[in-house]
Amino acid sequence: MLSVRTVKWLTRTGIVLPVLLAFYFVYKYGIHVPYWDEWEFVTLLEKFHNHTLTIGDFWAQHSEHRIFFPRLLMLLFAHISGWNIYYELFFSIIFATISLCFLFSLLDNTQASKNNSIIKVIISLLIFSMAQYENWSFGWAIQIFMSMTGVIAAIWSVDKWQGQMRGLIIAIFAAIFANYSFGSGILIWPSVLFMLVFQKKWKLKHIIIWLVTGCATVGSYYYKHTSSSFDTPMMYFLSHPIMFAEYVFGYLGSPLARSIFSSVFIALVLVIIIILSFLDIRKLDKEQSLRMIPWLAFIVFAVLSACLTGFGRVGFGVRQAMTSRYITISTLFVISAAVLLYNSTILNLKMNRMPVFKDKLFIVITASIFIITYSISYRHGVKGMIEKQQQINPALNCFENPDSASEENLEILYPNPDVVRQRIKILSEMGIGFAQEK
Repeated sequence: MLSVRTVKWLTRTGIVLPVLLAFYFVYKYGIHVPYWDEWEFVTLLEKFHNHTLTIGDFWAQHSEHRIFFPRLLMLLFAHISGWNIYYELFFSIIFATISLCFLFSLLDNTQASKNNSIIKVIISLLIFSMAQYENWSFGWAIQIFMSMTGVIAAIWSVDKWQGQMRGLIIAIFAAIFANYSFGSGILIWPSVLFMLVFQKKWKLKHIIIWLVTGCATVGSYYYKHTSSSFDTPMMYFLSHPIMFAEYVFGYLGSPLARSIFSSVFIALVLVIIIILSFLDIRKLDKEQSLRMIPWLAFIVFAVLSACLTGFGRVGFGVRQAMTSRYITISTLFVISAAVLLYNSTILNLKMNRMPVFKDKLFIVITASIFIITYSISYRHGVKGMIEKQQQINPALNCFENPDSASEENLEILYPNPDVVRQRIKILSEMGIGFAQEK
């Protein structure tokens, strides 16, 4: 048997190592020049430089998103650093770390056992998985990490201060932050509503305040909102229900899969685990099942995100559901399934309901499947980061002389070469340049 001190050391190592590896890979392979959507940010920098920036520029729609808070933060970083994109890259890790701390606190408040070392390591591994390599590679993706921090903070606050107005107020601010950081953040409103309805301490007045605030925030979000040019017709999914279902399950299983078949299969397995684990917890300890409501809220959020994304993107094909930038969101689904399964197992062990051999066999099989699928996804993510950097390297010479740069190299950075040439010159006039090599 391992000593308590050894277990603590292994746990801390298992928690911290994924964070350190994320810093390493982001520093080594993160893209430190503007790439695709980030070129749209140049117009904001230009307005700031010319003192013509207005509040409307922060509120303006980008694709289907309103990224008010990320624009504020990125402008601050650009101002103090001369637009060093490493600020955005490393603060993505910082926001992920903040999210991890909220999840650990929530785990401590809801766990059936004080011994939660294993599940904390699993959560850290998932939060900092390289499977979401696109979000680690590009500074622009800070908006997704900011939104997820807001989502997690809102659910944590509602659970931390159940029935208390301060918990609701903090959750409202966190929800607004999530809502105006990335499009899927809008789904925090129904997810927390789920908690307010099923947690006993919340009163009707609290639910009304949440609904009114949510409606006002969502209403302002969609004021003069236009559909993205990337969206497929909203009714497309009705005529392709099987494709839509595959998209949703592919989205949810993507953190631990590399093919659409395996992703759908893993998602179905996770759904079964969630249902059976929750029913088991409810049968063994009804009070403990109520403590699982925050994790069910994360599941609601992830499923709604999968559906919302599917409504607008299913026309691009089922494979699109596995885009690595969505994994930051769908990871919450996997984490919640793991927490429910862990709680169910702990309760069964406490009551000696399963034979020892069955316990060990179940743990070994589950751990083995997780290790294999996670390792494959992680390795694929690292490979994706390396390939993306290699793809962009030929375009770095464009910053030195954009007029003589080839159309092919400019298109690596942005689909419209003329836009890249023009905006490189704008950046140069503002004294902002990018080194050819890292």
